[in-house]
Amino acid sequence: MEVYSGGKLSPNQAAMDVTHYDIRLKVDPYKKTIGGTVKITFVLISNTDMIEIDLLDRFNVSGAAINGMNLSFVHKGHKILIHNPGLDIFKTHILEIKPPVAKKPPWDGGFTWEKSKDGHPWIAVSCQANGAYIWYPCKEHPSDKPNGMDISITVPDPLFVASNGLLQSVYKEGDKWTTWHWRTEYPISTYNVNFTAGYFEAVEKTAYILDKPLKLVYYVLPEKRNGANELLNDAEEYLNFYARNFGQYPWMKEKFGLVHTPYWGMEHQTINAYGNDYKKTKLGYDFLMFHEMGHEWWGNYLSVADWADFWIHEGFDTYAEALFVEEKFGKAAAKTFVNNRYKKISRINKLLYLKKTQQQSIKPIMMFIIRGHIFFIPCDIWLGMKYCEEV
Repeated sequence: MEVYSGGKLSPNQAAMDVTHYDIRLKVDPYKKTIGGTVKITFVLISNTDMIEIDLLDRFNVSGAAINGMNLSFVHKGHKILIHNPGLDIFKTHILEIKPPVAKKPPWDGGFTWEKSKDGHPWIAVSCQANGAYIWYPCKEHPSDKPNGMDISITVPDPLFVASNGLLQSVYKEGDKWTTWHWRTEYPISTYNVNFTAGYFEAVEKTAYILDKPLKLVYYVLPEKRNGANELLNDAEEYLNFYARNFGQYPWMKEKFGLVHTPYWGMEHQTINAYGNDYKKTKLGYDFLMFHEMGHEWWGNYLSVADWADFWIHEGFDTYAEALFVEEKFGKAAAKTFVNNRYKKISRINKLLYLKKTQQQSIKPIMMFIIRGHIFFIPCDIWLGMKYCEEV
């Protein structure tokens, strides 16, 4: 899918500050379609003639309204363009859409339509590289986080929907459908908004992170239920490591969530995607969970406004892993970890350096990863080298 997050902000989008999204979608796994409405609330911070929202062209948009007033629009070039009627706040955007299909999630994203072993639909969405506008209309740029989100997903019974933040309500829609309403009241990047639907069991635990209670939950298919409790025990240990080194878990009022996905993993805020099947490194820790969890600090809480700075997300996660290995397994193990990680540089023909422009697309970064290279960024290398010198 040749669309990517980030890039140059148009004057229209630079003039708007999005404060909230209200996503309401009905997902039909049998027809492989989605439809519904999205309300976008934002403030214009400078004059603009056009309201500009991102949405993949293959979606069918049935209408657009601002403050309840239906308006004409143009949908082309993955943009929805609406003449500004002179109102300050963009409140409601109503659309019917059909989803893209994921080819290589989450790095080439979209919807993944799978089935669990018991035959129930298993639906996942992923969009980091391509951008959230491949499944809902939004201002797709890392520089603009809304202050919160409401996510209401209607699915056929008996599926469960896991999403960001806290579950607000569950209500029936007729005889065979149920709507799951989730809400996060924390700022969140558009690509970190997510839902996964399946015939899940909720495995829960109250953990203590720096002596403060936090709800841990893993939404897992019955076929992978064995191992879930140990996973949450490990999660508590890893969370405490990160909190000791980088400050308290950022989303204490909501949860640390994991959801069983048909792809490997992604750091969706408060609901990390987990498809690692409880695999551990030779040292005995779950790399996938540890890594994605680290992005709750480096990526979700501290987030870049320009993808040219993506090294902050990934580099500090790598640094944290080296610190964890030293703390748990000793300095010799840490030095081996760093040496093994960074000696791979010699096998790479080139490194990727991005000029800071405030307008960098994520495309060159993700293509570097997709083509099978190891992604090393300047800070990642520097931290590793510095760490080697210290140990």
